[in-house]
Amino acid sequence: MAASVVYSSVFGAVLASRPAVATKLVVFDTNVVDMSGHLDEPVDLQFGVQLGGGTDHQPSSRLLPGADP
Repeated sequence: MAASVVYSSVFGAVLASRPAVATKLVVFDTNVVDMSGHLDEPVDLQFGVQLGGGTDHQPSSRLLPGADP
């Protein structure tokens, strides 16, 4: 799980640096947190995410374009 935080924050920061791409980064366990505003600092983003227990996918999937609520 920690490796996915590293990969997603670095890749998200790269995509966010491209003006033609709209990038969002959402992390979740039992709560959903939009970290998109922190993509300009991938190192701070990596150390700011705490990995927890739950994996409630349904609330996070509501943020996807075209997803059924």
